[in-house]
Amino acid sequence: MTAKAQPLRPDPFELFESFPSATLSPWYGVRWLAPSAAEAERRLNLGVANYAPHLFLTPIERADLYGALQRTETIDLGELVAAGRQDEAVLIRTLLWLAKFGVIAIEGSETTPT
Repeated sequence: MTAKAQPLRPDPFELFESFPSATLSPWYGVRWLAPSAAEAERRLNLGVANYAPHLFLTPIERADLYGALQRTETIDLGELVAAGRQDEAVLIRTLLWLAKFGVIAIEGSETTPT
């Protein structure tokens, strides 16, 4: 048995082991969940969500993204990145932000499709 580094705090690896964690791959599917774009924006304008708007897509860029996501059931992350309309890091950061607030779902596996 190994000793815990800080006995007064839970082991973070044990505490967060149930949280889903993986490296995003181009084959992950992105699916729209929110009832509407207006509801998506309402969620993102909450104080807890809107803490650093400069790190994410602008509202106009998000509207374009919402349109693309609403036109199809699921779109591959790689397709969104390949469209090249936004900076890749900003797009991925925004997608993770949208997933956190239940606007989209990101689903898939790290392996290439067969």
